[in-house]
Amino acid sequence: MKPVSPAFREAFVVTGFAAVILALATACHGGGYLHWESSAFLLNYTADRPLAELVFDPARNDWGLYQCRELSYFFDWIDARIVFALLRRGIALFLSPVCLVLMLGMIFFQQYAGRRLFPRLPGLFFTLHGAALALLPCFCENIFFRSSKFLAAAGLLLLVFGTALRRLRDPGWAGSVPVLCAAAVVTVLADRQGMFFVTAFTGLLAVMQFLRPCRAFSAVLAAGAAAVVFGVAADLVIAPRLIELFNGYTPDFAYQGTWQAQKGAAAAGLKFALANTGQMLAGIPSVTPAAAVGAAVWLGLFFLLRRDRHIPPWLLPGSIAAVVLCCGVMAARHPAILSWDIVFSSYFLPSGMALSFFWFAALERLPAGRLPFAALLPALAVCLRLAPYLQPERLFHEDKYQKIYQEATVKLRQALADPACDERRLCLPYRMELLLRKVRSR
Repeated sequence: MKPVSPAFREAFVVTGFAAVILALATACHGGGYLHWESSAFLLNYTADRPLAELVFDPARNDWGLYQCRELSYFFDWIDARIVFALLRRGIALFLSPVCLVLMLGMIFFQQYAGRRLFPRLPGLFFTLHGAALALLPCFCENIFFRSSKFLAAAGLLLLVFGTALRRLRDPGWAGSVPVLCAAAVVTVLADRQGMFFVTAFTGLLAVMQFLRPCRAFSAVLAAGAAAVVFGVAADLVIAPRLIELFNGYTPDFAYQGTWQAQKGAAAAGLKFALANTGQMLAGIPSVTPAAAVGAAVWLGLFFLLRRDRHIPPWLLPGSIAAVVLCCGVMAARHPAILSWDIVFSSYFLPSGMALSFFWFAALERLPAGRLPFAALLPALAVCLRLAPYLQPERLFHEDKYQKIYQEATVKLRQALADPACDERRLCLPYRMELLLRKVRSR
């Protein structure tokens, strides 16, 4: 039996610590609330229809906006079944078990890979970084919603850090090519962001191979290219045929075709990316200050990585350009992501997980005497994210888009606790009332 490596053991301990943080956060948030879209998901995915019909149905699962992310619908179906089963037992936990598993998996693998790839960084830095990640709003306020961004983030994290571990010839990373290929395929099929970033990753890796060939990356490049080709085939042929087979209609590609440039999209994408960088790494909860910290972080990355012999000088700018472009397209299509109650949600999670590789690599370039200062930003993030828990009135903020459902969720819990309660007198939103009837009817 092979001995467990220190990096594996330390990653396991930090992940256990993160699990405790998430459990306490769940208790503090009272089990979450029912998002207005989530009520539709619960009704859709618990309908008396075959699984294939439920999954291959973007008309119901995505409001007709076909995006070839049926894989995420399958995991949403798992979530819905678990949440609904708990509701039938009177337990209103509106959380995503799938996303919880993905979160802990991301924390574990990032901790393990980070400690193996960047051994000069203090263990305290990684521990605080893991705690800050567990306290990230889209992690610790993990309401039952969509799994797509979490799936894409987990796959992309595995792809980026796993590729670096392959070059290191990590003994705990045997058989990495099949795993990396699977990660690329999952990322591509999970979300349109996943397709974009796997394409960008494969393109950047191809340039690296052209300029500085590395045998360890050849198979990964082939796996990434194969995943992109398969994703295109799934988008244009496979998924539409399956949708037509199981549900009798052809999906509308109109949403995928809205790629025209819009005024201010690039600036909006830059603002979104900078703000989320500052929020993710330093815990700054306000857009403008977070964007300023994000800009400082990016400048620090450029400065520290300018002479790194393992990372080409153009790789970081190329990766950031890809992130800004993706964020700009998202902002152009869905301007609401820049609003204060959505901007720091899970939209940035895939690119944030990928950029964390450069964050670790840059900090390791600090002189030996300054390495302890690497822990300052994650320590700040932990403090700022813990602050609201000391003032409960700040913890339960009202979401202007969800105020009605946040208030109605309290009534729903009361109705579940009292079977004699007449749901018609509660003035619940229509979907929530339908859901309550469905729970009581089985």
